Amino acid sequence: MLQTVRNIRGSDLYATDVDGTVFFGVQSKASASQNPVGLGLNLDDLRSEWWVITTLVNADVPVCYVLRLEEVRRLAKQDKNGGKWWLGTREYCQADFRENWNRIGEAGGTPVTQSFTEASSYSTGSKPARGKREERNGVKRPGAGGKCAAVWDYLDLSPAATAKDMRELATSVGWNMNNTLIEYYQWRKFHGLTRTRAKDGADSDTDVEK
Repeated sequence: MLQTVRNIRGSDLYATDVDGTVFFGVQSKASASQNPVGLGLNLDDLRSEWWVITTLVNADVPVCYVLRLEEVRRLAKQDKNGGKWWLGTREYCQADFRENWNRIGEAGGTPVTQSFTEASSYSTGSKPARGKREERNGVKRPGAGGKCAAVWDYLDLSPAATAKDMRELATSVGWNMNNTLIEYYQWRKFHGLTRTRAKDGADSDTDVEK
């Protein structure tokens, strides 16, 4: 388990195996009581496939509720004026979610994530199913499983990550630095994102869609 680098958008924590092939994001929310959880204005912006809501954080024994992303979206309710979405206390304080840590990694121990572009499977070591790899802008998406796919999986969940973020992440999890940056720029090209040049002539990671 590792924390996200700096203050980038996306998950608060990422869980990975020692090989970096099993990879999924966790959104963590905490409350001193049992308050509703704010979800923002658009449920499609929620990307972490697992949510852990910790209540009574100042108590001797805090209580955690473990939910899947699809459950958060299904149980969410919107303000009457059509504004912000919320996950109410009654919705997440359910027996099925309470301290149910075994839910994470269930279904044969293979975590499943729904990225903001497409559904992706993560392999725990078995040979990935062969299939036609999606291609955009002359770049093919890596096949499921493996360290190249792990970099893409991370970027799918944290698309605002910069090259500096990826360097820090590579150092944290033991990925090859050069390969990580190559996959980072391949991911950006795949999505039609290019680097802009600042006034001082330095490259910037500001996203510009072609």
